[in-house]
Formats: sequence, C-alpha cells, structure tokens
Amino acid sequence: MLCTNARRNLELLEALGQKGCKTCIILSSQPEQYPALLECAARYQMRLLGPNSLGLLAPWQGLNASFSPVPIHRGKLAFISQSAAVSNTILDWAQQREMGFFLLHRPGR
Repeated sequence: MLCTNARRNLELLEALGQKGCKTCIILSSQPEQYPALLECAARYQMRLLGPNSLGLLAPWQGLNASFSPVPIHRGKLAFISQSAAVSNTILDWAQQREMGFFLLHRPGR
C-alpha cells in the first residue's frame, strides 16, 4: 500500500515491482500519472488498486488501512464501490445501525 505524496507513486511502484510485489493499493492520486502507473503494473504483472483508493478495511482481521476514521464492526457482508460518496454514506449508515462488514474497499480509479 502506497500512502505517500502522489509525485512518488510511479517511482515506488517501480521499486515494488522489482522486488516481486504482486498487488499494490495506491491512496494518493495525480491523474496524469495514471497511464504510466498502469504500464508499470502491467510490466510486473502487478494488480493495481487505485490511485485515489479509500484503502482497505478488513474488520475480521482488525485491519483499517484506509482514510476512514469510522470504526467498523465485524460482519459477513463485503462492500466494494467505485464511489467515494457512496462508500462514505454506507460506512456512516452502517455505523449508526451497528452493522458489520467482512471487507470494505473502494478501489479508486
């Protein structure tokens, strides 16, 4: 997971690819970088989630690797959405109802 200034995304993705990383989640975004990030990921056969990802929340593992300050209860439902607005709304709605998730992810672009 890259949680750094967007200017460093390509450089760091390249380094991860050279080390054999097979999946990367990128939180920060610089839209003009997107084609180069895709090309780099393809070169190393790396799965790319993001840029502009919310991150990953896996309550069953106690993992909140995201920008979300909302605590999430454990549950059996996985939620994946492209929309930041929908993701945040669902998080708030679920918290008010003490509804849990198995996994929550917004992959970004």
